[in-house]
Amino acid sequence: MDCEKHLNDLDKGMKVKVYFWHWLIGLAVFGLLNLSVVQAAKPKDAPHLVYTTQVKHQVLQENLMYTGTLTAQRIFRLYTQEGGRVLELPFYTGDRVEKGALLLRLDDRRLQIALLKAKASLQQLQQDLRRLKNLAKNKLVADDELARADTAVTLAETDVRLLQVRLEEMRFSAPFAGILSARLAEPGDVISSNTHVLTVLDPTALLIEVPVAEQHLARLRAQQQVQVQIDALGTEAYTGRIVRIYPTLDAQTRQGTIAVQLAQLPTGARAGQFCRVRFELRREAALSIPFAALRRDHEGEFVLVLEADNKVRRQAVRSGAQLDQRIEILDGVEAGQTLISRGFLGLKPGQTVQPAGEE
Repeated sequence: MDCEKHLNDLDKGMKVKVYFWHWLIGLAVFGLLNLSVVQAAKPKDAPHLVYTTQVKHQVLQENLMYTGTLTAQRIFRLYTQEGGRVLELPFYTGDRVEKGALLLRLDDRRLQIALLKAKASLQQLQQDLRRLKNLAKNKLVADDELARADTAVTLAETDVRLLQVRLEEMRFSAPFAGILSARLAEPGDVISSNTHVLTVLDPTALLIEVPVAEQHLARLRAQQQVQVQIDALGTEAYTGRIVRIYPTLDAQTRQGTIAVQLAQLPTGARAGQFCRVRFELRREAALSIPFAALRRDHEGEFVLVLEADNKVRRQAVRSGAQLDQRIEILDGVEAGQTLISRGFLGLKPGQTVQPAGEE
């Protein structure tokens, strides 16, 4: 019985091995059949498809976008020149102020009293001077005494005028129509001289201050037209122009500043709003190609020129400024030459290609 069982086990093992080899041979045959199908489906000499472009002699244009801030061009910051108690401060932040309207009045009673005293002293000195002049006609007064009296009158007149000016500085009127943007005191407050009390700005005189990189600043000019978008007012573009180019650069950022004025101030525009300013920069006519057509490797910059027989030739070039999606070519190509712009994978100089289209 043991011998018969052993023979049965050997028979089963042999069957498993036979099935395994049959499966392995079948898998190999299936793979070879698939490989032959793929090879049959793929042409042996499929053309290398490429897209081409032309070297053009044209005026290059670059569109730039910078951000800036709307700022008030006309601002009146009221600083007191005299101290005193605030009697009148009629406007509040956000109020519209007309030109000539009273903005601030300080208590001027002390100065009024000082002015009355100065005027009385002046009248007395003037009377003394007239008396001395009458005496001088009869040679009864020395010349130096008459000169001192004349000087005293002049000094008294100066004191009166100074007090009058100080009294004028106790009242302030709006120099232009605008909006009160800051109110820093209240009636009843006692303030000292050189105190900032309020600020008035002209909402119709707004400029956009824009920081610009130094390499672009040199190519901008006054009165150049720009397009402005104010984020708070939506996506509409407004026409503006450059009215001022500041003469200095920031030593840290190497940026200059320009001022842009809108042709018409849109409703809702306010100082402090964020703006996007778009410029068009132009250069002299030059040879240029799409940036994608320029290649670089360890030997330097080059392009792949498509010859008349559809063969590819490597050509070394020297590039210049990049403007938008095109780049200036200073040396190596001529206007009208056809270059490869796409299809570089596996492409080698001397290879024959098939143009699939022009870009």
